[in-house]
Amino acid sequence: MSQTIEQALVPSTPGKLTKNLTSVLVILDESSSMGPVQRHTIDGFNEYLNGLRKDGNSYVISLTKFNHNSMPQYTDRPLPEVENLNTKSYIPCGTTALYDAICDAISAAGDVAEKVLCVILTDGQENSSKENGKAATLKLIEEKQSSGKWTFIFLGAAESAWNEASAIGIPINNVASFTNDNVQPVMSNLSARTSAYAGGTRCSTSNFYGETDQAAAALGEEIYRSVNTKRPDEGSSGGT
Repeated sequence: MSQTIEQALVPSTPGKLTKNLTSVLVILDESSSMGPVQRHTIDGFNEYLNGLRKDGNSYVISLTKFNHNSMPQYTDRPLPEVENLNTKSYIPCGTTALYDAICDAISAAGDVAEKVLCVILTDGQENSSKENGKAATLKLIEEKQSSGKWTFIFLGAAESAWNEASAIGIPINNVASFTNDNVQPVMSNLSARTSAYAGGTRCSTSNFYGETDQAAAALGEEIYRSVNTKRPDEGSSGGT
C-alpha cells in the first residue's frame, strides 16, 4: 500500500525526527492595520508558498493568524495540502495580540522536523494579548533558540521592526522590514532564503539576513535592493 503524504513526512514514532524535513511556522498579523496591505499580504504569502513548492525540499507548514485573538489555523500540515490565502480567508480587523499568537504557535508545533523556521509578520505593536506578556514570550523564544534547531524571523513595519524583534530575543540579522509597497518582494526574498536554509546544514541561525547565498542572489539585483533590510540607524522608508 502506498504511503499518504502524512505517513511519508511525519514520523510515526513519537520523538523521532524526520530527516531533511523543515517545519515552517507562520504567525500572521490579521489586525485592522493590515487592511491597506490585505491584497499585498495575500499575494506575498501565496508567493512564499509557491517558492517552497518548487524548491525540491520537504516542508510541513503551520499557520497562526491573529488580531485581538490568537487564531491557529493548522499545525504541521504537509506543504502539498496547504491552501493559498484569499480575501475570504484573510480579513484584517481588530487589534494586535502578538504575544499570545507567538506563544500559541510555538506551543502547538510538533517535534517532527530536524529544523524549525518560525516566521512572524506584523505591522504593529502588541496591544491586546490576554494570556502571555513580553517576558513569557522572550523566555519561550530563547528556550527554543537554545535548543539548536529553531530559527526565528521577524518581518515588521519600517524602523519599529528591530525594536519589536529585539524585545523578544530575535537576532537583528533575522529581521527585515516592509512597507505598503514592498510586501511581495520581502516575501520573495524570504522564500529564496528559506529554500537555502532548508537545503543547508544549519538548523539554527542568528544570521538569516546577514549572509548572501545563491538562492537569494538568484532573485536578481533589482528585487534584492527593493527589500528593505536596513538597520534603523542606516535609515529606512516609513511604515504603516
